[in-house]
Amino acid sequence: MSDIKAFLKRVGTRMMRFWLVLIIVPILTATVSYFANQGSEPVDPKNSMVKAYVEIDLGNFDSIKYNTSTAAVNYIKSTNFINKVIKEKNLDVDLVDLKQNMIVSPSGDNALVISYTSMGAENTEMILNSISDTFYQESSEQYTKKLELVKSSSEKLRNQDVATEEVVEKEEFLYDLQEKELYWEEPIVSQVFSLDELSNKVATQNSPIYYVIFGLLVGIILSLIGVLSPELFRDVSFRKGDKYDSK
Repeated sequence: MSDIKAFLKRVGTRMMRFWLVLIIVPILTATVSYFANQGSEPVDPKNSMVKAYVEIDLGNFDSIKYNTSTAAVNYIKSTNFINKVIKEKNLDVDLVDLKQNMIVSPSGDNALVISYTSMGAENTEMILNSISDTFYQESSEQYTKKLELVKSSSEKLRNQDVATEEVVEKEEFLYDLQEKELYWEEPIVSQVFSLDELSNKVATQNSPIYYVIFGLLVGIILSLIGVLSPELFRDVSFRKGDKYDSK
């Protein structure tokens, strides 16, 4: 315990003796770091990596392909779908690159998340929008067609005359059709685009504030090393002295 007190006393005495140096060193390193940043080139947002996300609620209209997250994910990843996106949206992107930069994952049983990473926020959002919009339009068209078919079938069945023994069966069919009209849900983009601009990290690191803080931290570390290093060499010298004494 006395050794710790002695150590703290020596460090405290040394800090009081060199307090001016301890203040000047961090200020000096911060100043040098700030001016060193002045020569760095600014980050161009168009030449920075950006990752964008979109979430789609798949809806419910009795379609395994469009309403089941696993099947929908596999479909979006398919070569046929990606080729369709590139062709219909006139994208200037290679099929292999689009596949590599796109991630599609289930979000529960009835939703999925699509993410895309590329250079520039505008380009990334445009490509991701093309992917999600193509799938959404397909799914929405299927929902509309199936709903119109159900409504048409329901109307025909309602106006159809049946034999007395078939009335119950007719009502059951009508009930099933009306239940579909009532509970079917159209797909929606449940979460709009969210951009994770990886360039923000680079831009932050290139900002003057970052460099000033970095310089201050370096200066503080150097000051602490200057205060504590004599204690390290002191311990080493004592160990050597003990070694020679033992001889």
